[in-house]
Amino acid sequence: MKEFLRSLLKSLGEHWIIVLLGSGGIVTTFLGWLYRAYIKNWLLAKHSLEMYGWMWAAAVLMVGGLPIFIFWLLKKKEPRILYREDKEILVVLENKLRQYERQNQNEILLDFRECDRKWCFPKGSARRLLPPLLGKDKTWKIKHMGGNAMTIIREDPRVALLKHLEKK
Repeated sequence: MKEFLRSLLKSLGEHWIIVLLGSGGIVTTFLGWLYRAYIKNWLLAKHSLEMYGWMWAAAVLMVGGLPIFIFWLLKKKEPRILYREDKEILVVLENKLRQYERQNQNEILLDFRECDRKWCFPKGSARRLLPPLLGKDKTWKIKHMGGNAMTIIREDPRVALLKHLEKK
């Protein structure tokens, strides 16, 4: 019996489109029967406060659909992950560090979670890839790193220029 059920489930898994269409047909048939038997008469009959059933159904759908709509908007707000490979992420991080070089600040606080969200990285990518990149960069160095944040400071521009020339 177990062998039969296992082979049946395997066969259904291989032909999932046919199973999906068959299930859809059964559900459609049931809803059609339900509509003809009960819903059609209920929608056309007057209910309390002289409102038809379809008005009550629309009101319930609007009130019930509001939380679903709000959830959809909040879910849509979450960022998509655009960069997945480490090489792509390193290019973006190097570009962001070059942009920080143009600022007048010599000390910058970086939040790893904010970097991942703002620059569309997978979770934990900035925490994993940023410290080695700063060690290789020579313009910035890590002042303090702990938890989900890191403070970087700019080295003296003359020293950074010499280090860049040595690197090349």
